[in-house]
This record gives sequence, structure tokens and C-alpha cells, in this order.
Amino acid sequence: MSSGAAEAVVSTLHQVQQLTAAMARLDEKVSAGHPSSQGGQLQRELDEAKREALDAERRARDAERRLHESAVRTTAPDLNSPSVMAAIQAAVQQAAKAERERMEAAAAQHLQQRQAEADAKLEAERAAWTTNRAWKT
Repeated sequence: MSSGAAEAVVSTLHQVQQLTAAMARLDEKVSAGHPSSQGGQLQRELDEAKREALDAERRARDAERRLHESAVRTTAPDLNSPSVMAAIQAAVQQAAKAERERMEAAAAQHLQQRQAEADAKLEAERAAWTTNRAWKT
């Protein structure tokens, strides 16, 4: 957030406070029943102060909105920048590598299990053959 923009918001809000206080004073004078010649002038001044206060409030809201938009733009990453694209590509490649390693490990484990089963079956067949041969002799 730039200090100039923040100062503009603070200044505008201060102006709104001053105008609100001036309106309250003028409203009190009108309500106090000053003579009608002054009452008309006071009413015009009160109306002008109200218009100025509304205008100052609008400027404050606009400045606050611009400040918020500026903050959002400066904090949001530019997804099309080369550094962000490179980081995304590196993350995708790392995820693909991790998935490939996981699949290779699962395949190796499956092969080891199948080899162990085949070895056990072969050993059982040899034992049966040896036992069968021993009976024949």
C-alpha cells in the first residue's frame, strides 16, 4: 500500500468528520429557532454541508476501493509470469516423478511377491517329486 494513497484516505475521512461536525452545529442553530432571515441562510449552509459531506464520503469510498484493488493486485501472483510458470512446471514434473517412483516400487514389490510364490511352488513340486521317487525305490 502506498503511503500517498493511505494519506489520501485518511485526509478524506478527516474531511468527512469535519463536515459532519459542521452539519451538526448548523442543524443545532436551525433547530434553536434563529430568526427566519438567518434560518434560511443556515438551512442553505446546512444543505451545502450535507452535499459536501456526501461528496467526501463518496471520495473516501472510491479511495478505499482503489486502495483495496491496488493491494489485491500487488499480493496476487501473476500466473503468466515466467517464474510462476517455471515453478508450476517444476511442481508438475516433481509430482510425475514421485508417481512414477511409486508405481515402479509397487511393480517391483508385485514381481518379488510373484517370484516368491513361484519359488515356493517349485520347491513344493521338488519336494513332492523327491518324496514320490523315494516311494518308488
